[in-house]
Amino acid sequence: MKSHPSRFEMIANQMMKGTHSSCAKNGRANTQELMNVFQKRYYNTIKYVEENIPKSVSVGVCGAIGKAILWYGKDKIEPFAMAFNKRNYNGIYDPVHVLWEWLLRNSTRKHYAREIYQRTITAIRAYLRKGKINSGKLVPAADDIFEWDEDYKNMIQPKRNQYAKFSSKSNKRQTEESVLEEVDSLKTD
Repeated sequence: MKSHPSRFEMIANQMMKGTHSSCAKNGRANTQELMNVFQKRYYNTIKYVEENIPKSVSVGVCGAIGKAILWYGKDKIEPFAMAFNKRNYNGIYDPVHVLWEWLLRNSTRKHYAREIYQRTITAIRAYLRKGKINSGKLVPAADDIFEWDEDYKNMIQPKRNQYAKFSSKSNKRQTEESVLEEVDSLKTD
């Protein structure tokens, strides 16, 4: 009998698949071994998100924040994560407030983690550019923050990334070494 995955495993799974409906993409299915390697490689990021985002919140939010940390860096995303965690808003059009309002307004409707993930990306992008969102207009992002390569080591910027002009990374590809440096900086005592 298969046990229910832990929240940690669900966050990792959401970070792996992003806006895709399953982890199987480009004709390849993920194995448990690959998932274990991913969880080990990005343990600090996953654990950080697991500990700093309310447990009552969808893993779609957690997965988007986790991927944003890997792409934009902890320094840029931690203020969003902490504002989300503490519900610390700068007005009704603050992207964090708008995301919370959308989540609360739609809590009785069945939303898949993917749709929540996409709307969280929209909120993160608006937050990073210090923008505001009309509370009724939290649209799902058309593109993910980045795409993984075939072994989940390197991150590749999508061709139509809506946030590319605001990215702190000038590279269109990040290497495993740069990702692991960022993950190591998230180690907690």
